[in-house]
Amino acid sequence: MKISLKLCQQNLLPPNVDLKDEQDHQETLHDQHQDPPSQELPQVMAMDDFRDENNTIVQNLWLITKPHPAMDQKPKLSTSSVFFFFLISMMASYSILQWNCRGYRAQYEELCLLVQKYTPKIICLQESNMETTKGYSLPSYTSFHQGSVSLLIHNSIPFSTVPLNSKIPAVALQVTLHKVFTVCSIYLPPNQSFTSPDLIKLLDQLPSPCLLLGDFNGHHPLWGSPAPNARGSQIYQFIDSVNYCLLNLPQATFLSSSYGTFSHIDLSLAHPSLFLDFTWKVLPDLHGSDHFPIILHSNESIPAPQPIRWKLQSANWTVFENLCNKTLVSSENITEFTSEIFKIALQSIPRTTGMPAPKRRPWFDTACKAAIAKKKRALRNFKKYPTSASLEEFRSCRAKARRQLRTSRKISWKKYVSTLNIHSSSQSVWKTVRSMQGKTHSNIPSHLKNDNRSVTGLKEMSNHLGKKFAQMFLLILHPPILKTTMPSFLSKN
Repeated sequence: MKISLKLCQQNLLPPNVDLKDEQDHQETLHDQHQDPPSQELPQVMAMDDFRDENNTIVQNLWLITKPHPAMDQKPKLSTSSVFFFFLISMMASYSILQWNCRGYRAQYEELCLLVQKYTPKIICLQESNMETTKGYSLPSYTSFHQGSVSLLIHNSIPFSTVPLNSKIPAVALQVTLHKVFTVCSIYLPPNQSFTSPDLIKLLDQLPSPCLLLGDFNGHHPLWGSPAPNARGSQIYQFIDSVNYCLLNLPQATFLSSSYGTFSHIDLSLAHPSLFLDFTWKVLPDLHGSDHFPIILHSNESIPAPQPIRWKLQSANWTVFENLCNKTLVSSENITEFTSEIFKIALQSIPRTTGMPAPKRRPWFDTACKAAIAKKKRALRNFKKYPTSASLEEFRSCRAKARRQLRTSRKISWKKYVSTLNIHSSSQSVWKTVRSMQGKTHSNIPSHLKNDNRSVTGLKEMSNHLGKKFAQMFLLILHPPILKTTMPSFLSKN
């Protein structure tokens, strides 16, 4: 079998063909429970005649490599394999950021850089000390503040607020990601006393399953502390009584700027049904605070914000041709042939990630990069040589880096304002201002209500909206029609 490079480039994979085209994807979803009609294939057909709506490229290659005498047979075209690959490519993992930032305004620039690098769907902050984010909003995020704790959620995630009545500083949201669960940002100040029943009372107000993320200010060997204290014993009793799971690894999450000691006081508690869904990781840099940021990386996937597409212009057609000649064999089973083609494409044709491009921070210049690099070197040096001199050097570099980020941000704004004149487009100016304030034109998705009952699942929300659309359709066009004739818009997917 020989497949020429010219054939692959011109006939099989033209630049205007997109394997992840949304229309093809929807048709595949529609047809996955149906057997496509079989058709007699003529002995001689032009390549373009095979460009039907499903399995376009796969059928082309299959017909080329298939023995000529079998051209008059009826191939069994199964879309299940193609749908599986479409489904995998349309999914993406996500992460949750947990961090005691020691002041939202003070660490705003560092928080922007963390968001730019990790693009978390949810941000749990402690000691944020914010009642409002006016002038300090994060673009594409909606923020909720309650005293010393904050929760920020990406505008693409459906959610609903959870009212709390507790003396413990906490804020919670019920979100729909790979499943419906509750995220709670909690902070236990070291100078206030709390007991295990106080934590249980708070947990009873949270819809299950739940993630409890925050700074508990307690020590216990369970999460890596050398010895327990009274607060740690209360937290351990709470975890044991509610049968929650600890995501923490034995890694320090706090560096005392006064004593230069590391401790484990930031905890991530998960309901047993969520324990295997996340991987816990402490970032190596403090990012201006005295607490290390924590990333909870999801082991499950959610629909990608954008369709994942093949980068045909960057494809290595030589590798594609060689792999086709090496691995493709004549086969009567188009499902197996489809699988092989996708394996070859994954090795030779790059794809987009499906994630939106990170928002570039125009104020982050070379001076900021150098200051942050120097701060990181000072922290590594302190970890290697924990002396008072290395600690003082790190504190100095951290302060200089924070000052450099603020200065660069102010200078960048002044430079932008200096470029405005009478010829500047007001539309462009207001677009920039709204972007800096975190305002977007897209509607923020939220959970639905049906007779005072929350509708949280993606499928349930789709069916609820479809039912409402059908009711409105009949009410407007045919008021006297009975409900038994109502068209169905319910989803089976």
